[in-house]
Amino acid sequence: MMPLLRRKKFSPKPLPDIDPDADYFVCKATGEVFEEYEEFYQRVIVCNSLVWSCGVTGRPNLTYSEAIAYEEKALAIINRFPQQLRVPTLHLATLTYRTRINDMNEDVYVYIKDIYFKDEIVEAIHEDEWWEGKVVDTFLHYEEGEKVDPEEIAPDEPDWDHIRYRVRLWDDETSEYIAGDEGIVVVDTSCIRREKNGPHSINQDKVKMFLKYHCEQVDFIWRVKKEVIDEYQLDGVKFSDHICLVEPKFPKSKTPAKRSSMGKGKSSRRTQEDLEIIREAKQMSKESSKNKQKDISTKVKKEAKEKMTPEQKAAQRLVLKERLRVEREKQREEAAAKLLEEKVRLKELREQERVKAREEKRVLADKKREWNKPRDDLLCDDLVQFPSSAQVPAVLDPYFGEIVMIVEFLSVFGSQLGLENSFPDGVTIEMVEKALFGSDINGPLSDLLCFFLAAIFNCIEEEEMDEEMAEGEGLKGQQEVGKADLLDDTIEPGEMSYKRLIENATSASQISQLTHGTSLKSFQLDPLTVSEVLRLHLLASGAKGSSSSVKFRYQSRGGYTSLDDAGIELKKDFPHILSSLATGNVFDLDIADKLRIISTLITQLLTYASIRDVIEESIDQYKSVSYELKQIQWAEQRREREETQIRHKKRLEQRLHPQHIPAGEEIEKMDTTGEGDAKPQILDVKLTEGINQSITSAATASDSNITVNEEAAKEARKIAKKILNDTAKLDPNRIPQDTGRSRRKNAPADDFNWREYDMTDWNNLEEKYIRRLQLERV
Repeated sequence: MMPLLRRKKFSPKPLPDIDPDADYFVCKATGEVFEEYEEFYQRVIVCNSLVWSCGVTGRPNLTYSEAIAYEEKALAIINRFPQQLRVPTLHLATLTYRTRINDMNEDVYVYIKDIYFKDEIVEAIHEDEWWEGKVVDTFLHYEEGEKVDPEEIAPDEPDWDHIRYRVRLWDDETSEYIAGDEGIVVVDTSCIRREKNGPHSINQDKVKMFLKYHCEQVDFIWRVKKEVIDEYQLDGVKFSDHICLVEPKFPKSKTPAKRSSMGKGKSSRRTQEDLEIIREAKQMSKESSKNKQKDISTKVKKEAKEKMTPEQKAAQRLVLKERLRVEREKQREEAAAKLLEEKVRLKELREQERVKAREEKRVLADKKREWNKPRDDLLCDDLVQFPSSAQVPAVLDPYFGEIVMIVEFLSVFGSQLGLENSFPDGVTIEMVEKALFGSDINGPLSDLLCFFLAAIFNCIEEEEMDEEMAEGEGLKGQQEVGKADLLDDTIEPGEMSYKRLIENATSASQISQLTHGTSLKSFQLDPLTVSEVLRLHLLASGAKGSSSSVKFRYQSRGGYTSLDDAGIELKKDFPHILSSLATGNVFDLDIADKLRIISTLITQLLTYASIRDVIEESIDQYKSVSYELKQIQWAEQRREREETQIRHKKRLEQRLHPQHIPAGEEIEKMDTTGEGDAKPQILDVKLTEGINQSITSAATASDSNITVNEEAAKEARKIAKKILNDTAKLDPNRIPQDTGRSRRKNAPADDFNWREYDMTDWNNLEEKYIRRLQLERV
């Protein structure tokens, strides 16, 4: 195979006669030899251009080297096509009649993907295991009395239900047959398959590439190449040689109609020149006919015009002018009517939009007002049913709080204590319930106690290591340490029991070393030893350590002393627990005592430095996050206040300087709010104009040596009467009654909102104008 040059077959230039004394140019890509440099240069340019395509896959826009690489990959895939499937696949390809390679591939692949041919390497089930084997033979199997109509079977689909395969199975490792001497088993379609990713597997892309390589298009139909038919001897092969099925009949594609040749038989053959001459003759005849008709009409008009008198010509011109005037007038009227109609339509549309917006705003305000009304929770519309909760058994009722505390502690500090190593799925309430109510030594209670004791021993070991490091660096805080020693040595007379408990614990802490020759934390923890280890640990709880140990614990644990050990309180308040552990095991204790022991172990864990560090880090993180949240909230409040001030300033500027408001903004502002008509806005503008006129008059009076107060009073009285008269004419309801409303609190001195004042009080109106003028004057 060779790559295709511009989708055409490429043939390299043959080797010329070599002259030993001449110079030649060799193209390394194609292996061609050129005598002329120009030809060599052109071939190199063509090889490096994206004009090549793969001759196997048809992939375009490649260079020569890329096309060669794609062809090598495609040929490697084709060579890996199973040898046993090549003849059946090509035989099926000869039965198709398709104009597209994809249609041929669809027919062949859909047919062969779930059937297996003779001599094909497959996998079959024998004794519930898949074994590799080879198809020896195929046959159709029918039950007794079962009749099959051949016409009911689709010609392009195999008879899935009745086909059976004889497969010879063998073991790859021993190369021995699996079943019997010959290893032949009979299986149906559901118990046989091809290996998925092995050398004997197939897929649709692989089949398509195989067919495209071995087929070619002849008269628009894809056919198997003649040399391929001769190579595989497909002419003498029957379909029954591959499988015991009827030869399929695939659907046919419609072929494009063949172009009929002109001038067969006795008909004369026209050349291209004859056709061009005929087209030119037709075009000339059409143009001559048009010109002839045009000349005739022009000639008739000219003769008629020559026969007319001057009076007739003038009358004709007047008629034409009148006709043009009428037509133009009619067009203007129609355009004006259309424009008026469009204006009315737009006005109605805007009015409808305003009414709709006003109605939507009213409905939204009503809903919001209704929503903000206080009402009973049972009357709310968005009530959600409470989720059903699991009922706590009555037996757990007095202990439920302690159980939840245990689960919550393990959930919070589980990662610090290595909970996932002992309980990969975590600890649940049901597990703690089973531990408390059960007495099985291999139950969850044993696991929980082993976990807590191991965690305590690990904390003790970490503390000892930290203590050694602190002794090496020198312990600080001697003043506080002396206080800690004092707490252990000097105990009040009423607390002699605590002193005795500490002394007993100190003595008990040496039992494991004296009796077993090792420390308590080195004991093996299992269901058989956990009771004794727990008893020895509780006896040693609260023991007084060495001077350096007491100092280190006091500093690292936040002032910790032996009196802070939870084991001391357990031994003092519930001595029967240690008595029971001395003669029995922890699994025979009652529920309350088991809970007290677990709570004591948890309290002891909370006193160690590693757990305290986790708590302190969480508190610091909570404080920092809370501070950040407050900062965000304060920033949002400042932003809202600034936006409110900006809006208030804009409204104030619009009231005091209406001339800077663009035309139509008042109406637009009214439309967005949807409140009434445009009259209130117009009145506000008039009132503001009156204020400006008063200021101008006052300034003129000042220049004329007239006092501001007198001139301002006159102008205010005059303008106020005019404004109130105009107000009464535009909207009588605009003038409010004496409601006694006062000025808004914290409002600027020059912020006159005329809606909030009593306009009927003439004296107050004069004072307000005068005050405004004084402020402006200053």
